[in-house]
Amino acid sequence: MKSVILLIFLCLSFSSSLWSQSKYEREYRIKPEQVPVNAKDFVARLDFNKKIRWYIEESLTDTTIEAKTRFKTKRYSVEFNSDGSLQDVEIEIEMDEIDPQIKSIITKYLNDHFSSYKLKKIQLQHTGKDEELLLQLRDGIPQKSVILNYELMVKGTNEEGIQLYELLFSSAGIMKKSVVLFNNAVNLEY
Repeated sequence: MKSVILLIFLCLSFSSSLWSQSKYEREYRIKPEQVPVNAKDFVARLDFNKKIRWYIEESLTDTTIEAKTRFKTKRYSVEFNSDGSLQDVEIEIEMDEIDPQIKSIITKYLNDHFSSYKLKKIQLQHTGKDEELLLQLRDGIPQKSVILNYELMVKGTNEEGIQLYELLFSSAGIMKKSVVLFNNAVNLEY
């Protein structure tokens, strides 16, 4: 009986460690000449009227290219694979801009998993095909095929101590939880 309980406990511990991942990123500026043409073309079609800053973001598993700018008082981040294919567009928002039903799901999760927390950043993440994203973001025409998620940076206190987390939510609830690892380098903010 003890071995069955121990086996169940080990399986549960292992599965939760797979769900909660570590996230490490190193970010640095690059020149527009170093960016794939299709990435520059997509950003140009968004019609931002501010300067675009380009970055390489290296993580434990991937390297991406990111365009950052401000547009209509919001911070935008457009992320591409290293070959220039679009991953997502993120727009920094405030908690009161989240749909009330999703805000309730997020708040419940935060209250259930942290004894205290502070929201560092909230981004509305748009994913989908290039043309549909352009119609929705540039022209303001909602597209059913565009998926909206919410990415939160949260400094939270729980039984593991105080840590910085990146949480990704859909309308159904939590999708991904990562502990953000630090090094001596600082990620660039714009």
